[in-house]
Amino acid sequence: MVNQKEFSWKTKGNINIYAYRWDVENAKAVICLVHGLGEHLHRYDNMVAYYNERGFSVMSFDNIGHGRSEGKRGHLPSFQVYMDNVSELLSSAEKAFPLLPKFIYGHSMGGNIVLNYALRNNPSIAGLVSSGAWITLDKAPPALLVAIGNILKYIVPSLQQPSDLDPTAISRDKAEVKKYMDDPLVHGKISINFGAEMLPAAKWLETFQGPAKVPFLMMHGSEDKLTSPKGSALLSKNLTGDITHKSWNGLYHEIHNEPEQKEVFDYTINWLERKIVKWLNDTKED
Repeated sequence: MVNQKEFSWKTKGNINIYAYRWDVENAKAVICLVHGLGEHLHRYDNMVAYYNERGFSVMSFDNIGHGRSEGKRGHLPSFQVYMDNVSELLSSAEKAFPLLPKFIYGHSMGGNIVLNYALRNNPSIAGLVSSGAWITLDKAPPALLVAIGNILKYIVPSLQQPSDLDPTAISRDKAEVKKYMDDPLVHGKISINFGAEMLPAAKWLETFQGPAKVPFLMMHGSEDKLTSPKGSALLSKNLTGDITHKSWNGLYHEIHNEPEQKEVFDYTINWLERKIVKWLNDTKED
């Protein structure tokens, strides 16, 4: 049985963040999920159900300016807001499940967020999973536009513009693409300040070299035309520690919504269960 319920919190700017949890009885671990650009947490309901059936509770939230959370669509006041919201989610998970191992899982923009969070903050978690992480874009924005954006962020930071995300690039499954395009909570907007904050965060990951203090599983579809698989490959090479890099041959951006999704879920769950054993052993030693 899965007990589902909504919850929320306020950012430091007094913006309401919508959150959700799927609790299972006798859970073996908790996954804290962070979604991608323009979407929302309930696009992961099918994936969450798969994890629930295998003993994982899941908690998530709609990023500011996304889904049912408040905020101008696609606008990011500062990257720190994203970091603070991951902290809030982990804090909520710790309160709800104090004795269970926690994992953070981020897709696309969410992958960027959780990778930055883990490498900058060294949280007390059992591991991290990223899929299609925004580290390197398949088509980098022109340098002139970036320079103009860095000026405009001081003048009109919340000015909206199209994200130009190609829906047909998310999955080879046309039904999934249609579902995405018909979803009223999905938007295709970004603000000037969003780009000015996210691009440096991605660049930081692209150039980072050093240790990962917890196990990382970094996955990417080899045919991803939204975020480049080269970014995940590069960061995994530049990290030291317990790092697993998995390239999914022929898959598009949303590997969890591809026809091969069961293979992706099974692979991820096997990795998670191995890291639960490691976490339990490490906890006993402490």
